[in-house]
Amino acid sequence: WSRLDRDAVLAAPTYGATAGSARSPAADDEMLRVVRRLSLTRNVDPDRVFITGISMGGALTWRLVQSYPSRWAAAGPEIHGPKEYAGKFGQLRNVAALPLYVMEGEFDGLNTIHSRDAVRQLLGWNAPVTHVEARNYGHDRLPWLYPRFLKWLEGRRRDAHPTRVEHWSMNAWEGESSWLAIREVKGAAAFKMKDGAFNPNDLCGVEAVYED
Repeated sequence: WSRLDRDAVLAAPTYGATAGSARSPAADDEMLRVVRRLSLTRNVDPDRVFITGISMGGALTWRLVQSYPSRWAAAGPEIHGPKEYAGKFGQLRNVAALPLYVMEGEFDGLNTIHSRDAVRQLLGWNAPVTHVEARNYGHDRLPWLYPRFLKWLEGRRRDAHPTRVEHWSMNAWEGESSWLAIREVKGAAAFKMKDGAFNPNDLCGVEAVYED
C-alpha cells in the first residue's frame, strides 16, 4: 500500500499517431502540455511528477526523460530499453541524476540487452538507478512489481533549481534541461532532422554551471 495509490493523478495520453513508436515536436509538446495542464488544474506538485510506461510506453519513457530530464522527479520504464544509435546511447548522460526504476524481463531480446547496457553505463556514473530484471520473463507485464515501484517513488522530488546542468541533444526541439536550452548548432548535419534520420556523431552537448 502506498500513498501514491490514493493521492496521485494518473494521466495516460496517446503519444503521436502510432501510440509511441514515432515522435515529433508536436507529439512531445502535447505530452508536456498534458502534464502542465494537470499541474495547474488539479493542484499537482510540479516537483513530484513521475513518468512510466510499458513496452512502447517504456520506449516513450526513455525518450522523454532523456530529452526533457528536468520535467520529472523519477521514471520507471518497463520492458523496453533506450534506443541505441550505432552502439551508443547518445543522450543517456542526461538522466545521470534522475532516479530511475528499470523493470525488465531477462528474455526480452534487445530490450534486455539495451536495458542492461544502459544501467551498467548509468551505474558507472553513480546514477540513482534501480534495475529489476525478472527471471524467466520475456516481453511480459510485471504487475507484481508495481506496489514496489510506487513505494520507491514515495518522497522523491526533482531538483527544480540545479546549479550544474549537462545536456546532450540530437534535435533542437529536445535540447533543454532546466535553465539550459540548445536551440541551434552550427555544423551539425543531423541537428533538426527527424527521429531516426540522423548520425549519432552529430550529438551536441553543453555543460554549464550557474554561480550566484
